[in-house]
Amino acid sequence: MRRAPLATAILLAILAPQALAQPPGGAIDATITLAPGSSPTVDAPAGMVRLNASEGGKEYLFDLRLDRDYTTLEIRADGFRLERARQLVPSLVVNQSEYPLFHDFPNERIWDVDGSANVFHANGTGDAIVLRLGIAGPRNVTLALTVDATPPEYTLGERQNMTHIGFYQETTTNELTLADLQVRRVGTEEWIQNPTPSYHVLQKFPVQGLDARTEYETRVVFVDWAGNLASTPITTFTTPAAPVVPIPAVRIVSPPANATLPAGAITIRAAVESNESPVRPDGVRLFFDLTEVSDDVDFDGNEVTYTPRTALLPGMHRVSVEATNELGGTGTARWSFHIGGGPESDTPFLSPFAAILALALAHALARRRGPPRSSA
Repeated sequence: MRRAPLATAILLAILAPQALAQPPGGAIDATITLAPGSSPTVDAPAGMVRLNASEGGKEYLFDLRLDRDYTTLEIRADGFRLERARQLVPSLVVNQSEYPLFHDFPNERIWDVDGSANVFHANGTGDAIVLRLGIAGPRNVTLALTVDATPPEYTLGERQNMTHIGFYQETTTNELTLADLQVRRVGTEEWIQNPTPSYHVLQKFPVQGLDARTEYETRVVFVDWAGNLASTPITTFTTPAAPVVPIPAVRIVSPPANATLPAGAITIRAAVESNESPVRPDGVRLFFDLTEVSDDVDFDGNEVTYTPRTALLPGMHRVSVEATNELGGTGTARWSFHIGGGPESDTPFLSPFAAILALALAHALARRRGPPRSSA
């Protein structure tokens, strides 16, 4: 008895996409139909949509009187022979403080928008376009529908503020455009992208992260709302050398390099001198036994001090102190010292190599003496 409802459910699931693609009653508030060589036709409530002007099948202006928070329109354009549906560009004739373009909506059910916004969904082919618009209101506004099948025109500005790590550049276009300034080392294939975040007629590119004294090539790729592309010729440049910066002097204070000390409390000290550019506490790094130490390290502007919390094991211990000033110059001191076997021991702690050498010497001396003589 359950087979019939199940079959019905499967049939509904198959037919659901086609059913959803058609707007329910009242979902589309007005329809505009366009065709080259013909006057547009409008199916809308009285006074909502009025043709203002048309120009040779390239641009149409409609005055809209919207009395609700959100109004939906469907534009059907046949016979324009465009490459893609987005080459029929909708925009609002507004002042400079408002954004004239529509935002992409993920599906054709534009009446399901959460809140009021200016959105669009383009479908069909370049010869049979279905463009659905959602417009926030209430307001009186002019809608422009423009055929755009040409790439954007651009002006490429000069590189400015060139440093060893980057530069700044601007471009301008004759229409609202996305742009991407792409950079790569000469001889490599992958472009590093620097895209602009929104459509604009002025594009700004602060480029960072380059290497000093390196040859690069750049290009700028432009794309307008209709998807038309333009690209500048590839140009090359070489970043300048990194500036010479003063290097802090880091000097060992204690323990002395290669010293052998008795077991017990040890304090590590290093003096820092950087007269041309100060070193701040966060510019100091100390490594002890190849591990960076973050606690118990003090820097008073002149001396770095560090006292290990536990007694050091016998053997060799390594120290490295790095100091970086505000101009980016880094000075380093590296040294090692030894801890002997006990508090009273002044005997240097032998390294494994020295111990093996001593054993080999003792064995050679024993062989030279020969076997012990008999007393008989």
